[in-house]
Amino acid sequence: MRCNPWRWLWGLIPIAMLSWIAFNWERNSIEADLARRAQEALGKAGLGWAETSFSGRDALLTGRAYDDGEPKRALDTARGVWGVRVVEGRTDLIPKVDKFGWGASLKNGRLALSGHVPSEEVRRTVLGAAKSSFPQLVIDDAMQLARGAPPQDIWLGGIDFGLRQLAQLSQGNVDLEGTALSLAGEAVDASAYKSLRAALGGKLPAGIKLAGDNISPPQVKVFAWSAKFAANQLLLSGHVPSERAREELFMLAKKRFGKVAIVDRMETAAGAPDGWPKAAAAALDQLAYLDDGVVSTRANQLSVSGMARDEGTADTVRKGLKSQVPATFKTSDKIQYREVSMAPTDYSQRWKEAEARWAAIEESRPRPPESKDDGEAWWKAAQKQLAAARPAPRYESAPEAKDDGRVMRLNSAWLDMELRWGSQNEDYERRRLADEERDRAWREREERWAAIAAEHDRRRAAEEARNRAWREREEQWALAAAEQARRKADEEARRLAWIEAEERWAADAEAYRRRQIAEDQKRMAAMEVAERRFEADKCQVMMQDVVKKGKILFKTGSADLDNKSAPTLNSLAKVTSVCPRARVEISGHTDSVGSPDKNLKLSEKRAQSIVAFLSKAGVDTARLTAIGYGQTRPIAPNDTAENKSKNRRIEFAVIAN
Repeated sequence: MRCNPWRWLWGLIPIAMLSWIAFNWERNSIEADLARRAQEALGKAGLGWAETSFSGRDALLTGRAYDDGEPKRALDTARGVWGVRVVEGRTDLIPKVDKFGWGASLKNGRLALSGHVPSEEVRRTVLGAAKSSFPQLVIDDAMQLARGAPPQDIWLGGIDFGLRQLAQLSQGNVDLEGTALSLAGEAVDASAYKSLRAALGGKLPAGIKLAGDNISPPQVKVFAWSAKFAANQLLLSGHVPSERAREELFMLAKKRFGKVAIVDRMETAAGAPDGWPKAAAAALDQLAYLDDGVVSTRANQLSVSGMARDEGTADTVRKGLKSQVPATFKTSDKIQYREVSMAPTDYSQRWKEAEARWAAIEESRPRPPESKDDGEAWWKAAQKQLAAARPAPRYESAPEAKDDGRVMRLNSAWLDMELRWGSQNEDYERRRLADEERDRAWREREERWAAIAAEHDRRRAAEEARNRAWREREEQWALAAAEQARRKADEEARRLAWIEAEERWAADAEAYRRRQIAEDQKRMAAMEVAERRFEADKCQVMMQDVVKKGKILFKTGSADLDNKSAPTLNSLAKVTSVCPRARVEISGHTDSVGSPDKNLKLSEKRAQSIVAFLSKAGVDTARLTAIGYGQTRPIAPNDTAENKSKNRRIEFAVIAN
């Protein structure tokens, strides 16, 4: 029997076809298994940025590495997967920047993150820290991948610290350039401002330095401040424009009020009118003149009330306010003063004045001779002196008198001297008689003076008796006044203690009320979150049903929507009304045909086209977010047309705010 080779050929054809089908079927499963195991190995090695695509057992490695050594690590890791034959590397590096900066801006209830991050893993860490500090806010992520970051633990510590401080601002921003931290904005309230000042003035995270600090205190609608002086205590409360102004007022209070206890309850706030520091210092300065009182400012109004020692002190305070307070402030006062009671007459002072007058009179009156013989003794002494100097009466008989002319001159001089002595004797007699007359007048005057002195002594004794009585009465009044002051101080202490107790009770009640409100808010917030999540989940299910039943088509290689997509997109627009408080993330995906960069841009444009269509259909643009992933997230291998069509898709993710 002869063999027919053509019959064998017809038998080989089905075998070849079956072999080809089996080969292609197994090849797809082999490529999928290799891709899965390669991605697992890269993920465990911390190289999740790398993507692999297989043609048989040969792999193509793509992606953007975070540092210079990672491409080689990714190649070695992929080559180490069992079953992989050849790995071709087409990876790239993310750009490197000279100044690695990061920032977060809080404004209008939104948190915007910008700047650079070294990897996607770090991006997720930063987003987690942001969501932890701002759980209720919408977070806009505009961070870009870049190389050149500082040590990661130091850098992340600075970001975490900056976000925690930013959470205490009503609006503001935090910037981190390298390891230099800057913070600016307005504090939420006074306690937040104190906390911020303490945090920035204390110990910063390791390796972080403070480069800028422009924190402003909270803005208040009405800038009010007061100082209350009573019962040896000065209470300072209200708003001050800065910590420096607070310290200056406190030091002025210590200087003006001495050992008075000073209680500082002032808080820093913005909104002080022009000239406020000068007005507050003037008010505090004038308050020191009052026995007790209150000075306060409210906007540009300054008022003073209290009790002055007397009317003069009250006028001094008014004049001081008028001269020291700036013209931009309007002043008003309600200053009272105590009526001055008439004190008892101080007779001791009167007696001293009278003694001074008597002493002046005593000094002015002429003194009589101490005795009658004073004049005669003086005359006898004078005669002896004159006799000693008196020349001889007869010079013509003197043996030495040889010149008659000289004798005549001596005799003539003697006669002249005799005449002068005679007139002096007469004058002495007259003066002696006048002295005797003066003696009698002096004796009479002395008798009158003695009578006056006796009357004066009597009056002085009476004055001293009255003074003793007044002193005893004054001591009694002083004891009574001291007792009254003690009782008043006790009453004031009890009143202040009662006021402090009331303040504590009010503070406790307010704290309890705030805790209740906070708990209610937490419960409401939890209910709100649960409700929003329920709405988002419901909306997500409805959108998935619409997408499964409908079609979203684009022109080939373009972001232009096909008209066949309109019914599906209109249905999706209606579905968004089910969850009006949720955000919708629209993500575009492509197959592997073309370059990765072009696919990434195409996917972004297609997602943006969907956003534009939904916006025209009435969906709020603020609720829509467009993201393009290109070919980085396939749901099927890009080996067949069917699988590639699966990868060319638009996905909708509903996110509850």
